[in-house]
Amino acid sequence: MRGIIRKASAKDVDAVEIIYEEVHKDNENNNNYCNWDAKVYPLRADAERAEAAGTLYVYEEDGEVLAAAIFNHIQPPEYGKLKWNVEASGDSVIVLHTLSVSPRGRKRGIAKKIVAFGEELGRELGCTTIRFDTSEFNKLAYSIYTSLGYAVVGKILAYTSESMAKFLYCFDKKL
Repeated sequence: MRGIIRKASAKDVDAVEIIYEEVHKDNENNNNYCNWDAKVYPLRADAERAEAAGTLYVYEEDGEVLAAAIFNHIQPPEYGKLKWNVEASGDSVIVLHTLSVSPRGRKRGIAKKIVAFGEELGRELGCTTIRFDTSEFNKLAYSIYTSLGYAVVGKILAYTSESMAKFLYCFDKKL
């Protein structure tokens, strides 16, 4: 079972939507570890926008899409409040958003492969750093990211909707 990471096509959006739904369901059953709101984020429209922009990537194994992630240069406004380990801005920063692994694909190292892919993509694009965040409750993601040499830069308060705020740990790494 050898997987590949590739840029998503419009045909992949259905599979990505299913992954989002699976993660939301798993999230509901396991104490809201990623703190996503199934009514707010991520949704099919997020995958459609990213695919149209050419920033949606999928992990495929034996013809089945098991994970998705968005890589772009868009930093949430809250990132501006942090002192990053690597000073950079604009196109010199690659940002990982919405890393989602289907429960069907967990415990295979897929998340690590996607992060490594993002690092290589960032280097190819001339970026000097990669940045991303994860919920303060997502202990698995925290463990994965620190095991890959990422440093926690700080914690931000982000608002996902008018009624929901969450704390996110922010990470970066020099490329």
